[in-house]
Amino acid sequence: LFHQLIFIFWLSIVLFVFYSSIHFIFNYQSILQSYAAAQTLWTPVDHIRFSLAVACSIWLGIYLYRVDFYIKYLFEKNVYFFVSILLVIYLHILAVRSGLLGFYLSVLYFIFYFLWIKKQWKHALATTLIALVVCGLAIICSPTIATKIGYMKYDINEYLHHKNVQGKSDAGRLMSQEMAIQVIIKNKLLGVGLGDVERGIKNEYAQQHPEIIDAERLMPHNQFLFNTIAFGMIISALIGCLFLIFFGWNKNYQKWPLSCVYIVLISSFMTESTLEIQIGTTLFLFLTLMLHYQFKPLTEI
Repeated sequence: LFHQLIFIFWLSIVLFVFYSSIHFIFNYQSILQSYAAAQTLWTPVDHIRFSLAVACSIWLGIYLYRVDFYIKYLFEKNVYFFVSILLVIYLHILAVRSGLLGFYLSVLYFIFYFLWIKKQWKHALATTLIALVVCGLAIICSPTIATKIGYMKYDINEYLHHKNVQGKSDAGRLMSQEMAIQVIIKNKLLGVGLGDVERGIKNEYAQQHPEIIDAERLMPHNQFLFNTIAFGMIISALIGCLFLIFFGWNKNYQKWPLSCVYIVLISSFMTESTLEIQIGTTLFLFLTLMLHYQFKPLTEI
C-alpha cells in the first residue's frame, strides 16, 4: 500500500507538471516576460509549495525505481527514473528558488549518504556526475533562470540601497524578515502570541516604514521567524524537535528517501512560512509522516 500511495502522489505531480509544461509551450513569450516581473508559469496551487512537491517527487520517483516497483510491466521502473530526471528540468524552468534550494541541498545529502554512510564511493561518484550533467543542462537550457537571476539582483540591490520595496518580490521578503527580527527583539521571551503576529508585524512597519502601504506589509517569509514572533524563545524547543526527527534514535539520516524529502521541506522554512497555509501543512505532514511510518522499523536502508 505504501508504494501505491507514493506512486499516486508522484503520478499526480507528474500530470500537473505535464499540463503546466504545455501551458508554458503555448504561452512562451508572455510567460518569459512575466518572469521579468517576478511572476511564474501556471501551477495547480501556490507555486512555492508546488515547487517543493516537485522536488520531493524527484526523490520519490527515484525511490520507486530503486525498489523495482511496477504495476504491470518491469520496464515501468525505468520510466520513474527518466521522468524524475525530466522533473529536474521542469524544476529549473519553473525557477522557484525554494524548490531549487531544497533540491540541491538534498542532492548534497544523497552524495554524502553513499560516500560516508554506505561507503559506496562509486555510487557517490556516479550520483555526482549525473547531478552535474542534468543540473548543468537544466540551467543552460532553461529560458527562465537567467531572467529570474537578473530580477533577483535588481530586487536585492533596491533593498540594500534602502529604496522603496513596494511591489518587489525579494526586497519585500527581506523587509518582512527585517521587521520580524525587530518584533522578536521587543518580545523575545514569550512572543506576542500566534493571534497577534500580523498585528505585531504591521505595527512595526507603521513605525519604521510608514510609506509602505498596508497591502505590501508582508508577513515574515521564514517559518522560524514567524513562530519565534508568536512563541518567543520557546520556539528553540520546537526547532530542536525538528532536528530530533532527523538525528534522533531512529537514525532517520540513514534513510535517504525520508531524509531527501525532509531536507527539501525543512530548507523551505528559511525562505517561506511553509506551514502557514493549508497546502504547505498538508504536504509536510503527508510526506514526512508517511515516510517516517514506513521506515521507522529500519535503522538503515
